[in-house]
Amino acid sequence: MSKLLFLIRCERSSQLNLFFKHQGYFLALFTLAVAAGCRGFLAIGDWLNAYHDELVGLFDPAKGRLPSYSTIRRVLLNVDYQQYSACLAKFLRLVLVRVRW
Repeated sequence: MSKLLFLIRCERSSQLNLFFKHQGYFLALFTLAVAAGCRGFLAIGDWLNAYHDELVGLFDPAKGRLPSYSTIRRVLLNVDYQQYSACLAKFLRLVLVRVRW
């Protein structure tokens, strides 16, 4: 997990700047949890609890608290997935290809 956290910290002020202003905090937590293998919101909640101290140290949230899995779920309902995908692809240096079915 440390390499991924380092990359997020390094990119925080450049490529992912737009997302860290508003939804980015939640998207970063969601992305890290999925990258760690979480497959569902309850698993994300367990992951947030397991890595609480590391995540608080990385993101320095207000009052030292992390959002609950239900808060992350509510934020994800309003995400522009095309913009999120493009930003994540840029961060991971991927080329997005439009596939027609």
